[in-house]
Amino acid sequence: MVHVKFFCHFLNNPQWELGNKTVTDFESQIRIHSFFIPNNLEDLNSCFNLLNEAEIKRAQSYHQLKDSQRFIIARGILKKLASQYLSIPPNEIEINIGTNKKPFIGSNTSIKLDYNISHSGNWIVIAFGFGSIGIDVEQINHSFNYDAILAACFNVEEQKFIQQKPNSTELFYRLWTRKEAFVKATSKGLDNNLPQIICLNGEWELMEHDSLSQSWETLSFSLDLDHVASLSYSGSKKNILFIKQDI
Repeated sequence: MVHVKFFCHFLNNPQWELGNKTVTDFESQIRIHSFFIPNNLEDLNSCFNLLNEAEIKRAQSYHQLKDSQRFIIARGILKKLASQYLSIPPNEIEINIGTNKKPFIGSNTSIKLDYNISHSGNWIVIAFGFGSIGIDVEQINHSFNYDAILAACFNVEEQKFIQQKPNSTELFYRLWTRKEAFVKATSKGLDNNLPQIICLNGEWELMEHDSLSQSWETLSFSLDLDHVASLSYSGSKKNILFIKQDI
């Protein structure tokens, strides 16, 4: 067993840059793209045209129109961005499923590019980089009764931190996205170990798990008053570039 260092912090007012920037070095950089869904509905058809047969079937399986539209736009955006970074047409990008259902980019290129995606409410966030990365966004539901799941997902200190603050609902979602981002990044099936994943600000000995051997960093940030997101990644310190754009 190894003790894994886990550093968590909140990034207040990240500096979002408009539009894409020239790629420098993904080994030392992670790019977070955010998209406000209502601003991109007019590109729904162009995104739909990039879906394969299985993806079209999935889009049509949603009962709510907004959920179907969100999936179509998210998948289309993902393929368009990946095509820019890999310098191949977007219709040649395939999204495959790997270990513990973690998706990865399949393409006819030797360039290595990892990604993770999440969408909730009005926002889509996509992280690109090399290595293990995970991202999660959640829409804050102030009427959600989270008390029933606190003990199952958070340790005692985390529960106190959430319950004793005036903005307890926001803090619940902040810590929840940190845990979700980490679980997605590791792809080790750690869903049953959530109380051992300590996500308070600071540095922690994460847990004893023989499949984890690197240090991890997780940062949280707000997209607006109703949406919070977290990024988790392994290894050395990265330069995080925030890009806000429309399709």
